[in-house]
Amino acid sequence: RGAWYIDVEVAGNYQIEFSRWPKESHLAINDFYQKDFSNQFFDSEFALYKKPSRAINAQSLTTLLDDTVVNKHRITTKQKTVKMDMYLSQGLHKIEGVMQTEKGQYSAYYLYIKQK
Repeated sequence: RGAWYIDVEVAGNYQIEFSRWPKESHLAINDFYQKDFSNQFFDSEFALYKKPSRAINAQSLTTLLDDTVVNKHRITTKQKTVKMDMYLSQGLHKIEGVMQTEKGQYSAYYLYIKQK
């Protein structure tokens, strides 16, 4: 599983958003794509995908902050991201978004954080 290590400079309330795809793709978490997007406007990381993907049928996403479960959200069929509000204290933190499927677990590939 993957995690992000973040350094919070200002303690406060933040909007946390996890996704399987970059926002600019407009794909839902459980969508798949059938072509190479490297020649389009997607970010450089997304352009690294050269083969078609498969749907993962994620059912939920569990959020861990510093290895402690803080939220669990159900994922709907066409949901693009999982958003939540969270208080973050100042300092270093480890944050993970783990998607549960019938076949196992997948990490969220994208994390967006915005101070409220």
